[in-house]
Amino acid sequence: MAVNPSDIVKTTFVTKNGTYAFRRMLFGLSGAAPNFQKAIDIILKPVVGKFVSVYMDDVIISSPSFAQHVKHLKEIF
Repeated sequence: MAVNPSDIVKTTFVTKNGTYAFRRMLFGLSGAAPNFQKAIDIILKPVVGKFVSVYMDDVIISSPSFAQHVKHLKEIF
């Protein structure tokens, strides 16, 4: 997930090798986990409760058979 351009400066850090800033959200930032959870909930909304369960950064796909599991994986990915 992209960091809002106006917030990139807030992720800046300096090392002896240079100055760096994150352009993608990392889990150490406050608010990262809830934003990631919201995005996953929106993306997977059509299948959550059918064969998908989501908890934080875990996506659990349950299927009654291997063949059905392959179909579910193709639908998600």
